[in-house]
Amino acid sequence: MTNPPGGTPDPPRIEATNPWGSLRAWVDDDGMTVYLCIGPVGEERVIEQSVWVRNDVAAPEVSGPDIGALDPLVRLPQPRRHTKHPYGKPLVKGQVMELLWLEAGDGVALVVDGEVEAILPAWSGVGGLRGYAAEARGRGPVAWELVAPNPLTSRVARARAHWDALNGGMLWPMIESADVHHLERVLGKREGLWVVTPNGEPPRRVSSFRSADGGTLVYATIGMASQPMPRVEADSDEPEKHRRVSIALATRGDDSWVPRVLGDLARYPWRAVEWIGDLHVVGVPGIASGERVGELVGVLLTASPPPTDGVPAPSLGGQLDRSGDPVLWLWALPVTESEALWATEHGTEALLARLAAAGAGWVHDPARAPVV
Repeated sequence: MTNPPGGTPDPPRIEATNPWGSLRAWVDDDGMTVYLCIGPVGEERVIEQSVWVRNDVAAPEVSGPDIGALDPLVRLPQPRRHTKHPYGKPLVKGQVMELLWLEAGDGVALVVDGEVEAILPAWSGVGGLRGYAAEARGRGPVAWELVAPNPLTSRVARARAHWDALNGGMLWPMIESADVHHLERVLGKREGLWVVTPNGEPPRRVSSFRSADGGTLVYATIGMASQPMPRVEADSDEPEKHRRVSIALATRGDDSWVPRVLGDLARYPWRAVEWIGDLHVVGVPGIASGERVGELVGVLLTASPPPTDGVPAPSLGGQLDRSGDPVLWLWALPVTESEALWATEHGTEALLARLAAAGAGWVHDPARAPVV
């Protein structure tokens, strides 16, 4: 953005916050170039990722030795041979611009007059890619060409359909029904239901389930897997195996804290802008710990929890999201601060082995002693 001495940056052409209030996207036009940017929500616009959209003025012959690809934050004009309009094509008044978030909330598309103009994906900055632009030609240093057909263009269309159906109230009943049906088949009839998201966020629920014979009460997230988690595609070559998770938790004694803690976990990836998975430790406050109030500071998530009193955890696998992705069900095992710190040095797999050796299984026992 233009920032004259003693002045303030030019306002963005358009800006939007993702549905979880964790990231902001905006279109920045400084009179020379137009860029699509993403950064954290805050008073200042701090750019974390950006992609060139178009030049306002004539393009230079060259723009340096691939510096734009090496530094995802540097702002340069796209060179002449990599733009479809070498003499510039500035945005004009009257054009209808829209910022459309992809389903994970970590990537965004700029739509101008109904056409996809640029896409800033979550993996921007990886492998020399800044993002894609309709005005780009080939693989330029600050944007790659948005060629057709392009899987990302299809993803933009799916995102629009997703948000329209969710905001219109048509999608949530299907999501909730699919999760409840899967859990009732494994755990037993649903007993309780808690709404854990504020207005404006994609809905999440927590429900409790108990078998007809009065077995262990199990709490589970509802709707968490309905959207892919952020940043998975930047970290994994097989994102479809990791991007959708749901979480279950069971405890002895006081369980009044469970819906809130599971509710926090159900929103955590999108609010923290990071994915969670098997053998991850996630900090979450407010876990009841009997006489050791406040000592339990988080949970160890695992797809294969130790048995409790010789009884294995119910098998929650086999669920597919409506997209066809598998849903990874994780059990939340509360851990102490010392255990979480020990795991950073020795690994979460080693911590899980210690919990198993101490008899700490899938049903949390608030009276258990720390294992480290």
